[in-house]
Amino acid sequence: MPDPRTFEIKGTILKETEKALLLSLPDGKQEWFPKSTITSSFIPNQSEAQDFIIAKWILEKKGLIRESKNVNIIGHSGSEDYLRDRLLRKGLDGFNSFKDIQYFKSNFSKILKTSTVEERQKLNKIIANLKLKEFDLKERLEEKKTELEQSLIQEKSELMDNPIDSKAKKKIKKIDKTLEKKLDKPFKKDIKQIKKTEKAHIKREKNLEKAVEKKVSHLHKAQDIIQANQPFFVGAIGETAVIKELRKLPETYYI
Repeated sequence: MPDPRTFEIKGTILKETEKALLLSLPDGKQEWFPKSTITSSFIPNQSEAQDFIIAKWILEKKGLIRESKNVNIIGHSGSEDYLRDRLLRKGLDGFNSFKDIQYFKSNFSKILKTSTVEERQKLNKIIANLKLKEFDLKERLEEKKTELEQSLIQEKSELMDNPIDSKAKKKIKKIDKTLEKKLDKPFKKDIKQIKKTEKAHIKREKNLEKAVEKKVSHLHKAQDIIQANQPFFVGAIGETAVIKELRKLPETYYI
């Protein structure tokens, strides 16, 4: 009686390491299998297909067979695989099953609207935080300038309380000039940071809608791919329906 924990699958060895085999499977997929999960013997460096008895859990984990209480189904709907591959090639994830693709297609308008609102809220929050940062920086700058101003006034007062010589006169003149025209000079870095922050939130506000569109562009891209491959979408509906019915067969069947 065959071990229910294993499954026989045909494959060709493409690469072998000390602990794993890279197999090419009948459906064209290439997968690595730990040797510890292969219970059958195999011929190394064999260029022809061989039968491998592999632990079911690794096949299920890789999606090569689907766990079922009845029939064991090898592989997937070809149309579903094609659609998911097209989406994945464009860097679009989240489509882990045909149900995900169906849900996205049926609810595209709702998903787009919700995502647009969420992305706009996120970007507005970033803008608000930048404005708050600018306010805090300006407030801190004013505190620093006030502290410096008071310090200079105090220094001038102390100089004038004593006999004034040429050195003191020069010092007082420098203090007056700083108070009148150069109070910002010691805080160039602070002023630069304020301007940079101000520029950042102004730019984000100006380009807000473009930024929102960019954030949801992947949704439009996914919708375009699904629409452009409508025959495969329709095919996947039929194929997944057939697979669902095949699951009702006795567990001794393998398809």
